[in-house]
Formats: sequence, structure tokens, C-alpha cells
Amino acid sequence: MKFRTALTRFTLPAAAAVGALAFTAAPAGAATVHPMSASTCGSTYCVSVVGTSTYVSSVTITARSGTVSGYGYVLDNANGYWNTSARVSGVSKVVLAVNANFPNGSVLCGGMTTNTLPGTYPGRACIEIIA
Repeated sequence: MKFRTALTRFTLPAAAAVGALAFTAAPAGAATVHPMSASTCGSTYCVSVVGTSTYVSSVTITARSGTVSGYGYVLDNANGYWNTSARVSGVSKVVLAVNANFPNGSVLCGGMTTNTLPGTYPGRACIEIIA
């Protein structure tokens, strides 16, 4: 199983590859990749994704600096996935339970917004799931 980022390719040792995650940072920047999780930042927000293979259990959203306010969201436009948190104000992070399988090559984006409507919001961070 391989991890791809915008800058580097990683290959896990065979023992670690069983059931590991493979994520690629979208063009917003290179991801920090660890077995079972991946993280990357957009211009304003960072996302950390946890799961196994193409199954995502949770996404954590933080600000590059300071706190987050509004609704945390996770979006996969190509597969029609949209999930938002309760409204928060001045917190260090928002954790959204995803608990879903995504097709190989899916791109999950996350960030904060002022409403609960699906859309493309500025400052988001995106990670591509690679099986």
C-alpha cells in the first residue's frame, strides 16, 4: 500500500500495510502521513483524518492559528457526502464522526463555515483517499 502526497511517495513495510490508510494531500499542501491517519492544511484550516483503508472513522478540523468558530464540515462532492458539526465558537478543534467507506480516489475536504449548506468554502483542507 502506498501513500502519496503532493511532494513525496511513501511505501509502508508489508506488515504495516495491512489495513492501513493511504491518503494524498490535495493541492493545498503536502500531508503528514502516518499509518491509520493523515493530516494536511489549507490556507486557513487543517484536517486530520483517521480510519482504515478507505474507511474513515473521523475527521478533526483545527485552525492554522487561533480557534475555530461556526460549523465544522466534511465534504466529498464527487460521492455526495456532506457532514456538519453543531455550531461552535472559539474552540481549539472540531471532531466529526464520519464512519463511512469512500471509493478509492475520493477527495475529502474539511473546514469551517457559517451555515450547514453543502458548498466549496475558502480556506479548506483536502485529502485524497488512495487504497
